[in-house]
Amino acid sequence: MRKLLFFAAVIAFLYSSWGPSWGPSLAIWLLIIGAFLLVGPTVAKLNKPDRRHSDDY
Repeated sequence: MRKLLFFAAVIAFLYSSWGPSWGPSLAIWLLIIGAFLLVGPTVAKLNKPDRRHSDDY
């Protein structure tokens, strides 16, 4: 939970007026990468092959 709050704080800072001029584009890339890191393992668990039918040669 702390990592998520820290990530949200970094994104909020990059979008704020105190952030650098390149902050919003970096924030968008961080959100995209974060979504892949969050969703990637979940999708990998869903696409496991069915091992019960291993006799199909």
